[in-house]
Amino acid sequence: MDNKGKTKKKKSTKKIIVMLIIIVLILFIGVPVFVNVAYLQGGGITTIWDGPQFLAFYGAVLSAIGAIFLGAVSIWQNKKLREQNEIISHNNKLSQIRLEEISKRANELNTINKIIDYESNRLESLIIALQELEEVCNPAYIIDIYKEKMTELEIIKYGLDTVKAYGKFERYYVADFFVLDEVKKDLADSAKVLIDLHTTLLAQARNGEIRENMHNYIEALKIFNNKKEYYIKVARNNIKLLLLNDMPLDVYKSIFLEKQEDKNGQAENAE
Repeated sequence: MDNKGKTKKKKSTKKIIVMLIIIVLILFIGVPVFVNVAYLQGGGITTIWDGPQFLAFYGAVLSAIGAIFLGAVSIWQNKKLREQNEIISHNNKLSQIRLEEISKRANELNTINKIIDYESNRLESLIIALQELEEVCNPAYIIDIYKEKMTELEIIKYGLDTVKAYGKFERYYVADFFVLDEVKKDLADSAKVLIDLHTTLLAQARNGEIRENMHNYIEALKIFNNKKEYYIKVARNNIKLLLLNDMPLDVYKSIFLEKQEDKNGQAENAE
């Protein structure tokens, strides 16, 4: 289909060229020859002007036609040039706008990646805090105290380590942004139950009494572990969704600021 169209176009161009050549030959050769023959002495025609005058007039007409044609061509070329310049200018503006949008989006993505990296690092810090809290809540320490395998100084240090681990957990727990409040509350409640039972058992172990609450403590530790694993899973999935979703920077900022307000409110309540 394309080859046929090209062939037709070539034939049409050839026809136009042939016609232009014929017209030029008629105007610049045929007419002067005809006038010359018509005004030949003895066989010419009678008019109010002679042959040279007519040819001069005809030349002036051709010059005027040529001038008009060149003027029309010049106007047409200027119009086409102006249209092309307008198209080029329009395309340049579109390209500039597109480049600015790309640059803006690149900056937004860079900021979004920093936010996500920041939250990922804080989640990892929270995971470490959870592991430390789980470690200090190991029932083996309570049993060692009960069996008097730890000195008084070691018991005091162990108690301080427990308080420190729980405080670290609370600090990173409050600072975590991208987890549903229900999931956060379940984890916090399980940790609170665990630490309360731990405090009770620690006092009972020093007095030689742990049987009554040890079973409840082990169950609370299992619940805490389950809540911890689920919390970490949800938090990581949410961060992954933030990476996959193509959201504007303003949406991330609104989430960040909203959670920041929640964090400050919880910190004030804690005080």
